[in-house]
Amino acid sequence: MAFVLIPNVLYGFRSTGCVVIKQKYKYFLRLLADQSFKGWKHSGSFRYFCYMLLRQISLDQANSLNRNTLMEQLGIECVEIGNDFVVATMPVDHRTHQPMGLLHGGASAALIESIGSMGSTLLLDLTKEYPVGLEVNANHVGSVKSGSVKAIGKIVHAGRKTHLWQVDIFDQATNKLVCTGRLTVMILQR
Repeated sequence: MAFVLIPNVLYGFRSTGCVVIKQKYKYFLRLLADQSFKGWKHSGSFRYFCYMLLRQISLDQANSLNRNTLMEQLGIECVEIGNDFVVATMPVDHRTHQPMGLLHGGASAALIESIGSMGSTLLLDLTKEYPVGLEVNANHVGSVKSGSVKAIGKIVHAGRKTHLWQVDIFDQATNKLVCTGRLTVMILQR
């Protein structure tokens, strides 16, 4: 992410990994034109932008968290972690089929919750707080009989008490959208 340096603009990092840009109102429209900036807030005579950055860990570390869990049983594997997104794959086989031989909707919902929870974990200081799924929503718009699916989860909202994740699941062979969903995560204090 690149920032344009404008006179009288203050910027820095919070301990949570949130990049904060403050500027007087006259600079607001100039920065707002950049499509990468979302989440502007207003505080007194200043406006600021908050962009949450996921803590970067190795894929081996991320996948080691799946041992002895539902994610391991379903074959869910994290394949990429970006600044504001997580990508994972899941096989479509006997573990994830419903009786008609198609990808089970519950397996898609489990993939949505797994990605959002993993992403929220990467936003938090786990010594002080931890994420739990509050609500998952899944709309099944296609079907898959075999192969694997790829899910891309992006953070939509990262507040102090809740996070909201948008997750889209695609058939890896055709790149066709199979399911789209949202996960609301509640942040609890230890």
